[in-house]
Amino acid sequence: MNIGVLLREASPGESLQGIPARHLHGFLYRRNFLLRGLGGVVFHTDKDGVNKTMSMTKKEQAEVEKLKVRLALRFTEDVKPDMPAPGYDFRGFSNGWTFNSYSKQVEKSCSSSIFHGRGQWNKTTSQGAIAQFSMPILAYKAMRREVEERCAHELREIDRSIELLDSEVHKLVDD
Repeated sequence: MNIGVLLREASPGESLQGIPARHLHGFLYRRNFLLRGLGGVVFHTDKDGVNKTMSMTKKEQAEVEKLKVRLALRFTEDVKPDMPAPGYDFRGFSNGWTFNSYSKQVEKSCSSSIFHGRGQWNKTTSQGAIAQFSMPILAYKAMRREVEERCAHELREIDRSIELLDSEVHKLVDD
């Protein structure tokens, strides 16, 4: 389930993507709601089943944004470059898109059989042929996946520290 899908009246223990219903309470005004993203509009179904529209307040928009941030913690499909690196017999440039997950930027790129360049389509600046993406959206999706993996590893390291400290506390309590 995701923001942008129809929500039904939630019971107190129910959750949406791990978000307890009690945190969603401000959005469950009547029976069913469809939360729409950045437009700041809430669609709801009234008692007769007729869809109604009402504008969200700034506070409600902030709450929706908080939910979107929480829902961003998900894993998306892995996207690989769809343009392979040019072979040794390739002459000229292969133009596409690459990304830098640290600067969070997608940029033009070019590759020949022995050199590649970033930020432009007609000049190489580094050695080695590279695989590229045919469209910027594919590069963004691949960048998101790479950032997801990096963040997951960082969170796991924190969890390991918590587990270690938790086990030490249990040992002290048990002794």
